Amino acid sequence: MLKHSLSRSESSPGASYIPSSLYPLCSTFLCAWDIRRACRTLEPIGTFALILAICSCILMARQFVIIGLFWWIITFYSWFVRDSEAQDSSHREQSYGYYSVIPMWLFFSFLVFFPYWLAKRHVGQETCDNNLDVQSVSHPRFGSHSASLSEIEAARTTAKDATNIFSLTLSQLSYCGFPFAPLQESGRKTEKRKNPPTLYASNPVTTHAKMTHYTDTSRIASIVSSVRAGFDSGVTQSIEYRKGQLQALRRCLLENREKWTEGVVKDLRMDKLLQTSEVDFTVAEIDGALKNIDKWVQPESVNVPMSMAPATGYIIREPLGVVLNIAPWNYPVSLLLKPLVGIIAAGNAAVLKPSEVSHNTSENVANLVPKYLDPKLYAVVCGGVKETTELLKQKFDHIIYTGNGTVAKIVARAAAEHLTPVTLELGGKSPVVIDDTIDIPTAAKRLVWGKFLNCGQTCVAPDYILAKRNIYPKIMAECVNALHSFYGKDAKISKDYGKIINDKHTQRIADLVKGNNVYYGGDYDVDRHYFQPTLVDNPKLDSKLMSEEIFGPVLPFIPFDDVDDAIRIIKQRAKPLALYIFSQDTATRERVLKNTSSGGGGINETVNHVICKELPFGGVGDSGVGSYNGKHTFLTFSHKRSILSRSGMAGLDPSIRFPPYTDFNLKLVKVVQKLNQPRPSLSVLVGLLAVFAAYFFWDQIKARAFN
Repeated sequence: MLKHSLSRSESSPGASYIPSSLYPLCSTFLCAWDIRRACRTLEPIGTFALILAICSCILMARQFVIIGLFWWIITFYSWFVRDSEAQDSSHREQSYGYYSVIPMWLFFSFLVFFPYWLAKRHVGQETCDNNLDVQSVSHPRFGSHSASLSEIEAARTTAKDATNIFSLTLSQLSYCGFPFAPLQESGRKTEKRKNPPTLYASNPVTTHAKMTHYTDTSRIASIVSSVRAGFDSGVTQSIEYRKGQLQALRRCLLENREKWTEGVVKDLRMDKLLQTSEVDFTVAEIDGALKNIDKWVQPESVNVPMSMAPATGYIIREPLGVVLNIAPWNYPVSLLLKPLVGIIAAGNAAVLKPSEVSHNTSENVANLVPKYLDPKLYAVVCGGVKETTELLKQKFDHIIYTGNGTVAKIVARAAAEHLTPVTLELGGKSPVVIDDTIDIPTAAKRLVWGKFLNCGQTCVAPDYILAKRNIYPKIMAECVNALHSFYGKDAKISKDYGKIINDKHTQRIADLVKGNNVYYGGDYDVDRHYFQPTLVDNPKLDSKLMSEEIFGPVLPFIPFDDVDDAIRIIKQRAKPLALYIFSQDTATRERVLKNTSSGGGGINETVNHVICKELPFGGVGDSGVGSYNGKHTFLTFSHKRSILSRSGMAGLDPSIRFPPYTDFNLKLVKVVQKLNQPRPSLSVLVGLLAVFAAYFFWDQIKARAFN
């Protein structure tokens, strides 16, 4: 059976809940009870607002705050306006009678907010600011259990309702509705949570201990074999099965939002925007796949040559098989699960390998994903180098790896042993070119945001700045202002500034900065994984800082006189994952784009191109192989199977197709090849019809023309 708990750490077995349907029903009844009188006493605009309130009340219970606001506006409107305009006593009586609804609404407000106050008092603030936890003592989708399927579906629907209402995203922080209210049963109190977790402290330090369990290497081969057996069963051929797995993955994210959030905060101290986006962007990817999968899987018709007529050609999107997904630690949820969305949508099975560096999130993956997805087709392998090495010895049908170039070469070599195709999303030194036509404060804010997001640990973050010499001092000074605006003068105590993943990477970044001219920042604390936002003034192009990917909160600035100088600096390095241009001059933009190469990029923008679903995300050269995002993920993990279909009727094959091949036949073949257009244009068809008509009706045409 499924059970609800008001907190993550403790459940409340004796608690019961007011059904969510009670509120809209009460609200609708109260509105309908007085609608006749309201329509007589209110102006048209007030009546319209009342109707909106009723509709909102019926459709969404959590909009009660807005509904109440509508109703009180109507009430006070009638009080101060309509009452003053009353022309006779009967009208005034109607107006006063209208106010009789106020006590009922006060009672209704008490009905709603008093249980909420109880929830905050007995469970704590976090109960009302986070998701309800939904746990199951059995597998939510598969396996034997004591509950009936109808009970599970009913509980699942209730849990989804609770999640939708209680889940707070950036767009929902302005209000909160409460369709469930905890009540006391038999005088039993709900215990108050002890030591509720806080997302941020002044100077939080996370101990990066090893994961509590690594997958036994002796079991890895059997795990992969089991997943392949599951794929070979053919269950993924069903589109409904794929949709079911996508919906299960969606529930896994939403029903456990708090756990996912706690994981990324402990691992990386992500700010509130990234905490939200790690889950919400992945959910949006799932929603897009669910909406479009029926269209994506349809065969694609193509033109065929005239010599094949009558025939049709089409392309079938088929699953590749078993996919290995090796994810990084910098965005440990989205970069693992967003590719999984396309893997599932395309009908593949998968083995997931989360990063052992972000061990809190990896624990969540290991504990949560198998509870929601079919364990016969989707497995999780945890561990480090040893476990990954054993995984790479197995045969897969595709491997996607996100990380650095050194490990990517190892992955590619292992994949080559089985002729397995790979998708490699790597990194590199992503440059930014800024000229003097741009608005400097705007450019500085976008640069600082893109660079220091997630403490600089973003694969597409700007790695170094190439600025026109006449704006060079201004752009650096404005970047300092933007840093102060975003994180304050002491980023160490900012809730919006992250931390380095571990002490090893903190020391690595410090070594890169050493010996360079630091314009701003430079302070760091290895033990606390803290590195201050740092700007470096004109480092040497052959320095270590300008040779390696920084992957941290350090931003070098280099001046240039002509855009060709900037292009030359970019081309001296490997092709980057991203390239950014800040310029209002179209000629400058085209000049840089035509003379450089990168996986992606932006004009007057940084980083945000990766969230555009229609734009494929991937590298080129040293920055990666292949791409994914939205539909492109589905295409990456699908095989294009080409099919030509012809009739089996006799007499359709020309004699020149088969031996013996005489000289005359070969000449005819050459003629046919020249005319072998995939599909003749309308003008060609008209011309052919005219020729045939002239040939068959020549006598009639000649007789009419000369008579």
